[in-house]
Amino acid sequence: MSTLDHQIIDIDAVSQDRLLSPTMVKDVFQSLRSCELKKRPQIDYMEKLQKHINPKNRAYCIDFIIYVVAYQLGFHQGTMCMAVNYLDRYLSENEGDLSHPEIVSTKILLT
Repeated sequence: MSTLDHQIIDIDAVSQDRLLSPTMVKDVFQSLRSCELKKRPQIDYMEKLQKHINPKNRAYCIDFIIYVVAYQLGFHQGTMCMAVNYLDRYLSENEGDLSHPEIVSTKILLT
């Protein structure tokens, strides 16, 4: 008997827990995708909302995040990508001052 001949067992067939229901998976992913689209950063936030911030300021924040995530804390690379996404989302919704980019970057890492 080869490994392809075995029968696939549905491990959720006997589950009575509605939260583990595989029929809800599609709805859950649609809901998550909808939230992701609503909360993604605006493309032009530096031109419209953060006129006093230039790409150099943002790059400095990202460099600080990379330094802290990679070299100081040893976090996974995915953490850095999420932190940059949080930075862009924060800057696209909140008018703020980047005179202290380390503080903004640290706040992003702690969220």
